Amino acid sequence: MDKPSSTISPDENRRVFEILGRNRQSVSTAVVKLFEATDSSPRSWKLVVTGVACFVRDSARRGFYIQVVDMDNDQIVWDQALHPRLDYNASCYWFHTFEIDNDMIGISFAAYQE
Repeated sequence: MDKPSSTISPDENRRVFEILGRNRQSVSTAVVKLFEATDSSPRSWKLVVTGVACFVRDSARRGFYIQVVDMDNDQIVWDQALHPRLDYNASCYWFHTFEIDNDMIGISFAAYQE
């Protein structure tokens, strides 16, 4: 069973879960802003998207992923596989970071409970 976000409505949660599809289960769902700092500009965060992030168990791909859904366009706009060597840092309760392919990714949570 998918875990809904408390920040968005039940209808919006349903839309997110429909966009994810049948083979994916959202273990956690949260409204976020996704940022990126590239290797060429490591001290400058660039907003990638504001949307709904899901920590997803994907049975078809047999793994765990962070997927961000753009609610304005009803599509997954960011999809990142999680692996055991991922250095995930909760810098503070509302902002988490990790490195992917020499770029830093930042996730800012609208509600720290999520």
